[in-house]
Amino acid sequence: MDGVEGPINDSLLVTFVERKTRFQVALKAKSKRAVDILKVVMQFKDRFGPYVKSITCDNGWEFVNGLVTKYIRQYLGDLYIANSYAPYERGTNERTNRNLRAKWYFPKGTRFSDVSQQRVDQVVKEINSKPLTHANKQQKSPQYLFKRATKHLRQRGQRPSQLVAS
Repeated sequence: MDGVEGPINDSLLVTFVERKTRFQVALKAKSKRAVDILKVVMQFKDRFGPYVKSITCDNGWEFVNGLVTKYIRQYLGDLYIANSYAPYERGTNERTNRNLRAKWYFPKGTRFSDVSQQRVDQVVKEINSKPLTHANKQQKSPQYLFKRATKHLRQRGQRPSQLVAS
């Protein structure tokens, strides 16, 4: 879990990336306040909760405040907090955020308050549908891999919380 910020005091995107399939989800938050981040985490839980085993985030105060961490641990599983100044501990998330920041999507300086959640969903869907050539030799998209993994878990009758978000 990470945040992609706009200009100061603007809304931000909270991003979640599934570690194995590289499937990304981005949800808008009104601000970095705990209440707004908690609303986004609750939306994420409603959509993907059964597939989450743990979440790893940086140690930004918007994620590690008591309200958000308590909710994550209670409803989504384990919470891991990366060390300060160690973005390599969440490399997949940093890479997918860089894809969101590409000049044709949301370059630096983009005011996310002017961007609709529908537009964010459209961009993330486009990113998730591009084949991964470096991460897997099959050249499958994160969307395909995530659907296949979740379907496989449901067919085996396992608890679907075998996937890990970061």
